[in-house]
Amino acid sequence: MRSYILLLLFASFYATAQTIPCFTFEENEFSISGDALIINDDTVRLTQAQNWQSGFIWSQNLINFDLDFSLDAELYFGTQDSNGADGIAFVIQPLSNDEGSNGGGIGYEGISPSFAVEFDTWWNSGADPTEMDHVALVANGLTQNISAHSAYAPFVGVSNLEDGQWHPLSIQWNANDQTLSVELDGQIVISTTIDIVNTFFGGNTGLFWGFTSATGGANNLHQVKILEFCSVDNSCNTPPPTADSPQIFCTSTTLDQLQINGTAIRFYAENTGDTLLDGTTLITESTTVYITQTVDDCESQDLVAVEILIENPTIYTDSFEIEYCQGNISINLYDASDLFLSTNFSGFFNTQSDAENLSDIVVNPTDFEPITENQMLYARLEDGVCYEVYPILLMSKNCDIIIPQAISPNNDGLNDVFEIQNLYDVHLNHVLKIYNRYGQCIFEGNNNKKWAGTSDDGKLVPVGTYFYALLLNNENDEMFTGWVYCNY
Repeated sequence: MRSYILLLLFASFYATAQTIPCFTFEENEFSISGDALIINDDTVRLTQAQNWQSGFIWSQNLINFDLDFSLDAELYFGTQDSNGADGIAFVIQPLSNDEGSNGGGIGYEGISPSFAVEFDTWWNSGADPTEMDHVALVANGLTQNISAHSAYAPFVGVSNLEDGQWHPLSIQWNANDQTLSVELDGQIVISTTIDIVNTFFGGNTGLFWGFTSATGGANNLHQVKILEFCSVDNSCNTPPPTADSPQIFCTSTTLDQLQINGTAIRFYAENTGDTLLDGTTLITESTTVYITQTVDDCESQDLVAVEILIENPTIYTDSFEIEYCQGNISINLYDASDLFLSTNFSGFFNTQSDAENLSDIVVNPTDFEPITENQMLYARLEDGVCYEVYPILLMSKNCDIIIPQAISPNNDGLNDVFEIQNLYDVHLNHVLKIYNRYGQCIFEGNNNKKWAGTSDDGKLVPVGTYFYALLLNNENDEMFTGWVYCNY
């Protein structure tokens, strides 16, 4: 399978750029002819160490050289030096599985139009510019023409290539700048500016690439390893994906949460596509990413910018205050503000963290039971994409005591008990005494004992007016006296 690795991309100052996918060697994507033979996963033997052989390997698909191209390979020139021949050439041409002549033609002589990077290991007197092994740019297969070796860049003599070692080769073609560089054994041997498409191929952008080699009256074992190449098929016309921009998120997002219309989306950190990002990449600050889509192994060439805006929640420090009377069994949290009746209101929470994470919501906000005298709660309100958190301070206070003037202990559920508001569970040490009209104390109650219209012996008292004396036993020793009418 093809393994996509981003290596070479256009430099661009715009919101879109072009990406070049990269591949490792696969036999079924190349055509082999002549004496060439694939001998393992990435190694092609172009010629054996036998006289008058020639071998060729070409890409099966036309490659768009109006876009960038790069190649990492290794070349092997055999072990015979003084009597070894003839070399290897990297060739670009539009004629499919073309074959040139053997011997000094290095397998590409006569292929026209063509453009080659020649690695020549045999000196053909009168045809080669130097007796040294050399690298040269040669057009249209003119291998036997001395001037052709320097027509587009000076040829370069190199140390012995027929040393039985693999020689790393890197070729980089930047279509935007129209620059070509050739690196051999870790050193740049040729770097030049040249319009390959228009100079040699009349504007035809669809070209094959490959390697040729040949032997003649002398020979060597010639091999090539194609390690990785970055190119775009000339037939690749996948349109870019579409996406709204900007896209806004609260606190953070991952790239795969973006709303994008496309297939096999890829994310890049820069508009030049230098850094490929995983879809699970966490985005916590506002930024811009660049996207492509891939259809049938063809990645769209335009990078589309998507701006990501990260909004932060608003955490208010000034609190709403809800006052409630001490001893109240429950209170209504909505009393804090009508704001909490909004359709965007999410609920009340015991901690700020719970509010931020939408966890442990208060179940009964209209019948909430405070657990401390002063208690902090938090309310969450959705604000568009993000949210707001409001602190609510529940403040207990000693409310005025309200004493009823009637009691009807007939078990109908109404006024069956002498219920004094804001007394019980607030003034825990109070004492309540009930007197009849003769001044006799018929009942004595406390925080745990309320008067239900009975005397101390448990019998209901007669209809009539009774008098109370309520001592709070607080710091002011407050006392309340008055009358209450009992009727059935």
